[in-house]
Amino acid sequence: MRPYREDRFLIEGRLSGVLMQAKAAYEASKKQFDAAKLQVADLGLDHPDGRRALHQATKAHKVAFRKYRQALMDFNYFILYGKIPEGEPDNPSTNK
Repeated sequence: MRPYREDRFLIEGRLSGVLMQAKAAYEASKKQFDAAKLQVADLGLDHPDGRRALHQATKAHKVAFRKYRQALMDFNYFILYGKIPEGEPDNPSTNK
């Protein structure tokens, strides 16, 4: 059995990795959303391509933001309170 300190280090590393991936996905979706806003400004909301692009970019941006927010909360709760998120392999309630 590994010591507590090593377990904590490994969990923190996994959560940090998930957080960095979620941040990168969020930033990419934000760029797509900004590009779609510019396309709508050029084409107008009456144009189907502008409307579709904005709708798809908005949906992707919301999903990416939710995942980023959850990853940030999971990481912070672990750092501040030692709370292991649901679904983590080291969470005792997940391993029942």
